Amino acid sequence: MSRVARDAIVRWSHAAIARFDCAAGPGGTGFTASAPNETWVADITYVPTWAGFLYLAVVLDVYSRRVIGWAMKNHLRTDLVLSALDMAVHVGGRPRE
Repeated sequence: MSRVARDAIVRWSHAAIARFDCAAGPGGTGFTASAPNETWVADITYVPTWAGFLYLAVVLDVYSRRVIGWAMKNHLRTDLVLSALDMAVHVGGRPRE
């Protein structure tokens, strides 16, 4: 992965975590979790580059506010999201039901 792509991920993740307190959850109550892996949130965004767009899928653990899964590809297809979820399950474990 290029340095530019890594820098874009870091800038995006810091901005997303900074806005995290303002996010409204289902029913307008906000996202809360009392333990790790209780609630995950995800987002997909694009990063413009000189060569075109890169698409970034990220999975965050609400409790720890950590990025537990991410994937970046030059297309917006299902395997982008599945790669991010696979990393989240491998790193953070399965979400609690």
